[in-house]
Amino acid sequence: MEQFPATIFGPGDLGRQSAGTVAVAHEGLLVEMPGLGTLTMDYGGLDLSRGGFDDLAIVVAGRDQGGQDLSLHLTDEGFLQALICLGPVELRPALARLRREGERTRRSWWTWGLALAACVVGGFLCLNLMAGAVAGLVPVAAEVSLGQAVADGLGEKGKVLASGPAVAAVTGVWQAVSRGLPASPYVFRVRVVESPQVNALAAPGGQIVVFTGLVDRLESPEELAGILAHEAAHCLKRHGLRQIVKALGISAVMAILVGDPGGLGRMARDLGSRMFLLSYSREDEREADRLAVEILRRASIDPSRFPEFFRRLDREEKLPEVLSIISTHPSHGERDRELRALMRPEDASLPRLPVPWPTRKSRPGP
Repeated sequence: MEQFPATIFGPGDLGRQSAGTVAVAHEGLLVEMPGLGTLTMDYGGLDLSRGGFDDLAIVVAGRDQGGQDLSLHLTDEGFLQALICLGPVELRPALARLRREGERTRRSWWTWGLALAACVVGGFLCLNLMAGAVAGLVPVAAEVSLGQAVADGLGEKGKVLASGPAVAAVTGVWQAVSRGLPASPYVFRVRVVESPQVNALAAPGGQIVVFTGLVDRLESPEELAGILAHEAAHCLKRHGLRQIVKALGISAVMAILVGDPGGLGRMARDLGSRMFLLSYSREDEREADRLAVEILRRASIDPSRFPEFFRRLDREEKLPEVLSIISTHPSHGERDRELRALMRPEDASLPRLPVPWPTRKSRPGP
């Protein structure tokens, strides 16, 4: 005889709840309760309905053989089939009604679930669209202030260096890259942070942070030039600002709508140390790569050296740390193919950058 798990209220005091089992027999429902043994509920006095928080539980109300009130809550729909097979014919209309109600309720839950999923997806798409619109409302001065706050948060990842081989290399390469930048309202600032993280990040308003762990993994000024041009492209296209608006959500929208960009800055400062968690869309990354190649070419820097770093990492098949510039991008191979498609034969004839490149021994270690 099949036993169906049930939550049992009673007997007598319906405020008392316990777990038990119910079996369907010809003489009635056999209710097994810890400490009370087997109670029998006669079919003649049963009231069947749906209930529970989701209105899907099968609720059986009646009395045991001693005349005490008893209420059973079951979730196994097989209980209804057992009642149809073994219970009295008089119960079948009520059982058919319960089945219809259950099917109708389940359809309703599915409909609500799909509607909720649609709302979530729609909200995400709207947020993407809204992020671009809100970003467009941010004045350049506020964007620069916002970017400085984010960069300050990133600077907490390590010591901001003022001198040394890595700083000299980054400064020299950036001076060359900056000659290829298009006109923009930004005054770019590149910071070098002493950290083993193999990373470089762009904050809004022309703020770029380079970690010494990245410099240590590069083998030429041209590789660094490509990465700096890529990060500058994110700034020029305001990708970082859009991502921050998306991350801060409605708080950012309200800060803009009430004319409080400073409030947005305070939120972004807190977000700065978590900037690694933000990822650009694949299209943002492709757009930044395309613009980076244009910047390098205008600066008379060979762009074909840019993807060599990624090819090398792909061959090594490992990363010492999470590399944001890679991990949020298309795959190494895909990115390499897309970059190579942008190259021209004459690019390789461009002169090498006359920037002294630090040896590993001269670079600050972790």
